Amino acid sequence: MDVFETLRNEKFFSPLTGINKRIYFECITELIEYSKSTPVLYETNVRDTLELYLSNKQYHVENDDTEFNYEDRDSIKIIRKFRECGWLSKPELGRNGEYITNITSNCRRIIDFLNRISNRKNDAAISNRILSMYEILQSTFGENSVRKDRPYSSVIVPLMDDEAELKNEVLDLKDSISIILSQITEINDLSSMGNYLLGDQFLEKFFNDYFYMKNHGLIPSILKEISNQLRKFKNDSLFEVAVKEYSERMQADYDESKDLLIKYIDEMYYYITIEYPESMELIDESINRYYRLANMRIRLITSNGLNVQSSIDAILSKIKESKNDEKDVILEALQNCIDVGSQKYISRKSYQKKKRQIVDASFNAIEAEDLTEDEKNRITNELINNSINPYSIERTNNFFEVLFKESELPFVKSKYIKNKNEALMFASAFIYSGEEEFDYIVELDEGYEKTDVAEITNMVVRRKG
Repeated sequence: MDVFETLRNEKFFSPLTGINKRIYFECITELIEYSKSTPVLYETNVRDTLELYLSNKQYHVENDDTEFNYEDRDSIKIIRKFRECGWLSKPELGRNGEYITNITSNCRRIIDFLNRISNRKNDAAISNRILSMYEILQSTFGENSVRKDRPYSSVIVPLMDDEAELKNEVLDLKDSISIILSQITEINDLSSMGNYLLGDQFLEKFFNDYFYMKNHGLIPSILKEISNQLRKFKNDSLFEVAVKEYSERMQADYDESKDLLIKYIDEMYYYITIEYPESMELIDESINRYYRLANMRIRLITSNGLNVQSSIDAILSKIKESKNDEKDVILEALQNCIDVGSQKYISRKSYQKKKRQIVDASFNAIEAEDLTEDEKNRITNELINNSINPYSIERTNNFFEVLFKESELPFVKSKYIKNKNEALMFASAFIYSGEEEFDYIVELDEGYEKTDVAEITNMVVRRKG
């Protein structure tokens, strides 16, 4: 269908191409927003709204292709222009004697579409599309659902619209993180870094949208439910009704209509189950890359390109291996190594590190060939002694000592397990049973005990002796 035949006005797009295009676009947007808050749009309301907006913005309408009467006010010129291009309807006399005007439906659709492209301010819009698809499918299979009468136009069409918008919004999210990554690479000094982190509203909006969507625990389950409902709809009798409706509306062959609708549903199912999760994984990887890159830029900027942490680690390792008199000499020399070239204020919380910093392993690596057997054994013993085993014999003994005091019983059964930690303690007791250092013995009964955590073998723990 020809869009220009649908609009039926050759001048429909002329306000968006002339010298006053910015004024016309902002004015019609203002009128649309105003019309949402009033049940009837009177001619006087239109004129007053335009005059107030033009006055606040200090706009003036220049001469264009419309034959203006230059004695008229700018608001009158704009109203005449909008009527000429088919954005405003002709005035009609209302019940109270005042003239009523309306913004045409084609104008609303075009302007709303342009505003959605330029102003992406709907937080978590991606989640909204997913919820919309979920609610459409849920209501379809409800009792007395009106969607069952026309399943193609009331189910498949809105689902395809939501999926198309969801694709666009995911692409916007990908583009946004790409822009953020390019911005962070252009920062060359600490002051610019602070201004970027504190003042970039685009950065804040992106992470607000992303984390709202990512941290919402219901989204994965809703996606799974959408895929299940799509599969159910495809195999339901409603699908045959949808095929028949499409065939009659489009005057197409039944078999061709059925093949086409199957392709539509299969494509939506593929996107929800495969393509969308893969896209989100790519965005996750970009997020992690952004944090690493931002962390690296800050470290390079604050150290003039020197990896300070690696250098400090190397110095501390050297001090640890030195003798006491050498340590004093090294520390005294280090006191004169600090030189502050400049100091600039950023903020009290200019940067928050989200992940543990990764040390440059290549700088601090110790070649195994350079270590003697005694040194290897010493390092191994230090690592073993410093490591914490949450389920060691000592900790398991302490756990059951407390448990026996609380229960005041001569034995404890596995059916009393309440959480994962207690289940692991019972498993540790079974492993240590028979060891001299372990103060308890474990007896196994037949069968299994179903606890709140898992299904566990029946065990009884008793004190020795």
